[in-house]
Amino acid sequence: MPTRDRRDEPDIVRQIRQHEHAVRQGTDKCDLRQCPRCGCPRNGPDFFRRHAARKRTFWVLCGNLVEKVLSAVTRWRCRLCRLTFTGYPSFALPYKRYTAPDVVRLSRRYVQEDELSYREAVEHDGRPIFHDRDDADEIADDSTEGEEEQGSETVPVLAHTTVYRWIGGLGRLVGATRAAVDLIQQKDPSNGLVRRLAAVRIAARKSRSEARKRVLLACANLCLVLPVYVGCFGERFFTEFATLRSGARVRMASDEGKSEVQDEREGREPRVVLVQSAGSGPVR
Repeated sequence: MPTRDRRDEPDIVRQIRQHEHAVRQGTDKCDLRQCPRCGCPRNGPDFFRRHAARKRTFWVLCGNLVEKVLSAVTRWRCRLCRLTFTGYPSFALPYKRYTAPDVVRLSRRYVQEDELSYREAVEHDGRPIFHDRDDADEIADDSTEGEEEQGSETVPVLAHTTVYRWIGGLGRLVGATRAAVDLIQQKDPSNGLVRRLAAVRIAARKSRSEARKRVLLACANLCLVLPVYVGCFGERFFTEFATLRSGARVRMASDEGKSEVQDEREGREPRVVLVQSAGSGPVR
């Protein structure tokens, strides 16, 4: 892959490098308001103790190339229950190599553009998005990636099935989307979000079953809610409010200081359990 002038790097790449520097210098902060397991409130900046740091490689879409950016994330320990957990920056998604902005951007593009196919969704300026040839062995083990022949060579590319899977993950977060809408409505009832959600439609050609149509619609709703939520509360939605992992627990908060923990599973209604949390407002 050709070298890129650091001054020409996309903002997301600079964010990743800055985060790596902060982790290695020990200057990054854990901004969770409570422990993910015991719910104990953070009562000071050092309540969660730095436990370790580990390497993390992020895949970033830069035009027609997938750029691999080496970074690091911090493992934190709760002083009360001794749980260790990973602190994810705003651009990262648990269990995903691609960054949150790219996952949401390509998913949003597919569900919002009626004539767009999955293959077109993973193209940039009408051409495939290529991986570095040196990563061919690593990508060959990943069933979500594809290949493109160029002359006598086979070059790994971003596969259309990757976006299909991303949309499936986003479409499972129905409970998180509803809770986010409730919080937004409580803060600003006149924002018109509910009216815009009611107008969301999915083109008939994009799904062959009612189940898939519901997933696409849920994904479209989430993509509409995300920027409004961030604009209202100025905080991250993923990693703290929701996770893309199938069957993972989703923690959400209401203004009464309670949070909901939901098991999101495709095709099933989420199981809701109320747990006590400290403070009010969305969980940070």
